[in-house]
Amino acid sequence: MQDVSDEVGLHKGSLYYYVRSKEELLFEVLRDLHANGLEIIESVRFGSEDPLAELHQYLRQLTIYAGQQRARLAIYGRDFRFIAPTQQKQIIAERDMYETVAFRLIEEAKARRHVDASIDSKVASHSILGSTAVTHEWYRPEGPIGLEHIAEQVAATIVSGLRHASVARGAKRAQRDQPTSDT
Repeated sequence: MQDVSDEVGLHKGSLYYYVRSKEELLFEVLRDLHANGLEIIESVRFGSEDPLAELHQYLRQLTIYAGQQRARLAIYGRDFRFIAPTQQKQIIAERDMYETVAFRLIEEAKARRHVDASIDSKVASHSILGSTAVTHEWYRPEGPIGLEHIAEQVAATIVSGLRHASVARGAKRAQRDQPTSDT
């Protein structure tokens, strides 16, 4: 709290007027991260002629955002466990909005036959968001490739993969029917 007080130019006691605890401050930092991400979600046009182009743009923006928010995403990954369980549920619900957008765009692409029907939209949306969310872990602003170029490459790779991917029929059933080590 002293570091925050010093950074914002308030006495530590004055800071407690605005924030009751370190945990509350952490919660607000994490919520603010998602609140700013709402602009990206609101830019998506559902029902467009080309849902994969919309997905491409969405993933591009998410990757740029993840690169720009490196410090706060690192805090999220490191300190999320320190907020109260009810606050964790709220943050998770807010985080899920990113998946919902990806899921809907994939479903639209499947309906237009731009993505093979064998692709599970939930699995795809989880893996897609995992790809963009970890950008903060490896991206370096001083590195040889700019964030815009990285974002374009991430989006192009994912969308191209979706466009050409298919899963062998019965793969789901075969996976379910495999004996586990517990049996």
